Amino acid sequence: MHETDLMLPGQFAAATRLSPKALRLYAAQGLLAPVGIDPDTGYRRYHRDQVPLGRLIVRLRALGLPLARIAALLPLSPQARQAELRAWLAAQETELRHRRELSGWARPSCSAMTGSAVPTSILRRVARQPGNEARAPDGGRPARATPVIVILPITDVVP
Repeated sequence: MHETDLMLPGQFAAATRLSPKALRLYAAQGLLAPVGIDPDTGYRRYHRDQVPLGRLIVRLRALGLPLARIAALLPLSPQARQAELRAWLAAQETELRHRRELSGWARPSCSAMTGSAVPTSILRRVARQPGNEARAPDGGRPARATPVIVILPITDVVP
């Protein structure tokens, strides 16, 4: 390994578009460890050959993958990684489709500000969620109060 092949964190960060803070985190997580640390200065050194790995991590984070998933993808072959990414993206699309379907009941009921079209089962679930119950001023048993539920129109959701 030649000294000219080594990069300081600032140089490596610029080449990969990773912040120095991200480099420290990824080193701690074992995703992108420096090839060496100068014992006198404590500077981390990265090899030029690590730049593509750093850029891959940037792309995977841009997709929204959590670090644990990225750690599982990095050792895979490019073909296996691509297959795993397709499966993950399909799951994300399914989740998004499900959320769009759930938001579908809200759109027609937005005009329900004049009448109530919100399903009672949803109102009951909202009322039962932690933090939505009314409490006595001393923090004791729930106070008897009329629940207030505010329904805001959803106008920017496209099913």
